Amino acid sequence: MSSAINRILLPLGPDEEEPALLRSATVFSSWFDAPLQIVCEDKDALTRYQVLAGSLGVAIEPVLHLDDVHGDGMVAYAHGNGPSIIVTKPSDGGRALAAASSQPVFLVADSTRQRMPVGPLVVELTGAPDDLDALALAAILGRALGEAVRLVVGSNGDAEAPTKQQIEDAQARLRRMGCEVGVDRIVAAELPSLVVAAKTRGATAMIIPASQLGRRGLLDAAMAEEVNVFVAPGPDPGAGRPAPFTPDLSAPIDQTPPGAKVETLDRAECLARLERHNVARIGYVDAGWPVVVPVNYRLHNGDVFIRSLAGGKVRAAERGDVVCLELDGYDEGLRSGWSVVAHGALEVIGDPTVLNEAWANDPQPWIESDSWQWLRMVPISITGREVAPGISE
Repeated sequence: MSSAINRILLPLGPDEEEPALLRSATVFSSWFDAPLQIVCEDKDALTRYQVLAGSLGVAIEPVLHLDDVHGDGMVAYAHGNGPSIIVTKPSDGGRALAAASSQPVFLVADSTRQRMPVGPLVVELTGAPDDLDALALAAILGRALGEAVRLVVGSNGDAEAPTKQQIEDAQARLRRMGCEVGVDRIVAAELPSLVVAAKTRGATAMIIPASQLGRRGLLDAAMAEEVNVFVAPGPDPGAGRPAPFTPDLSAPIDQTPPGAKVETLDRAECLARLERHNVARIGYVDAGWPVVVPVNYRLHNGDVFIRSLAGGKVRAAERGDVVCLELDGYDEGLRSGWSVVAHGALEVIGDPTVLNEAWANDPQPWIESDSWQWLRMVPISITGREVAPGISE
């Protein structure tokens, strides 16, 4: 896709060679096909940073010097060279920059593992005007990462829960910007969006408006759970309340260049995509009729675990029928997409050892019930393909 981002900005203080920040910034540079620019306070470090940047294998712009990388100069620079993404730490300076910046900010803390998004991007819907900024940022990131977006609807005690109309408007807005979107309805709870992001959906990224940076507990808990935090841009300095940050994404546009081609995904790539998600479609035969329905699943050590209510899926499993599991992603505007199909016999889990393994890899169904049946499919074939737009001469 053509990038909606001009550059990735990485502000570094004195003697601050941050591996986690640098890794995250280079990943963003790759995702958005945008050059990386390091902004530093230490003039003596300029040469060192230039040498370091040159070894990263990404497009690097000249290192920029500012006396205060978290101050007004940085805000003005980001605003004047937007749209950009700023990568910084959740320090006091980083939070202040995120609150003042007119460009999106990615707050990343030190971690022992890669802190890149896997699974849906989570947006907490409050009904406030700056939800629009968070939704727009979710659309940009969702399309760049090929990830779904989930809205978390609940009350954090500071405001009333969004109305049904506000929820529908948010869904419609994301769909217009080419995003797959779902809704999680949560009763009033402490830090509901984090509960969904870290524990319920298996996601590792959440998006908040700049106005929510004051919820210190939210960010502290997110960092403790190793959940990425993307901060939607604050008001544009000197411009009053700006339009939400929506470069090139107000509506899907048919940008399909000629020569689109179909590529086959190998088994390893198919498995990787199945592992990154936990919602797919299962196809089976019930009472002589073919049926295709969405299902929550979890792939673990090559086995597909499903926690199901009584019905056609369970009857198919009791018969040991061969079924298929289909997962896909697409962009209607670009006429591109991909799909993975796994075939295998479906069975009801009776072995206690396998049952314990299934519970340890619970896909967390979206509906609640006291009556569940555990099913397993061991794929005997996995195939996939991707339709990629051609490149114009």
